[in-house]
Amino acid sequence: MILNELLDKQPEHRKELSELKFLEMLKEKARNSHNVMKQMPIFREDHGPDFMLVTPAEKETRSSFWVDKMLKDIQGWNRFPSRTRCIKGYTSVDRLGGQEADHYVVIPMDRSRVGICPTDSFYRSFKHVETGMGVSRVDNDGLATWIEQVVKGISDLYPNAKLQVRIPDSYAEFKKMLKEVDKELKENKTKIQKLLKDSENLADAEKLVLTDLFDRHVTSCETYLAEKLDPDQNKFGSVRIESLSAAGDDREIWIADPCLLIKRSKYLELHEKGTIK
Repeated sequence: MILNELLDKQPEHRKELSELKFLEMLKEKARNSHNVMKQMPIFREDHGPDFMLVTPAEKETRSSFWVDKMLKDIQGWNRFPSRTRCIKGYTSVDRLGGQEADHYVVIPMDRSRVGICPTDSFYRSFKHVETGMGVSRVDNDGLATWIEQVVKGISDLYPNAKLQVRIPDSYAEFKKMLKEVDKELKENKTKIQKLLKDSENLADAEKLVLTDLFDRHVTSCETYLAEKLDPDQNKFGSVRIESLSAAGDDREIWIADPCLLIKRSKYLELHEKGTIK
């Protein structure tokens, strides 16, 4: 089968809707959700037609953020919507940039589950990471900086360590470095801990990350990260769309279930006409 035929068989995650079809789906599949959205709207910056049906599960492109991939293997996150294939939005329209023509109102289908951040940004919401790992954002740069400091700190304390100091440039490389640290600590953790306790010359950033790692490290770096990224400890929430009224102001929201999107300007126009009430 040639490439074009393969591409033609791929499901399309964004589908343009006519105004009539949008209103029909709004009434039949998102009536309760829409009632919630009138009190707690979700906004998103996007590109496309006035009306769309978006199905995140059919997206071809998965998240490029390492932490989104890690969360799939952390038990506490299994009750949350997927982060690798989802649609993201905000409860404050002021968070949107770009042109107003690209501002959309997001209306999930009834009974959709939504993830709720404790702050206005998912990647800045992990306070346990910020205090123990010394990074303000759990993005790829933040995780890369952390593991580089761990490796450098161990190497500075224990020159015999079989570690290569480097900054990972891929998720596979990041995972490889975690395993390298695990192996070194399995063999020499007691020695390195004593050196850390007695050291007066180690850089502050390296001392911070190693102290926290040793204080909490149980079996592996992945176990440590699972604790730091725990959704309950970091105050993330997950509810059905019908309960979103408790989300609060200016939060990032994400949904993995199908959603209706309508340009905000068109929504206001239809509301003024009485078409949408």
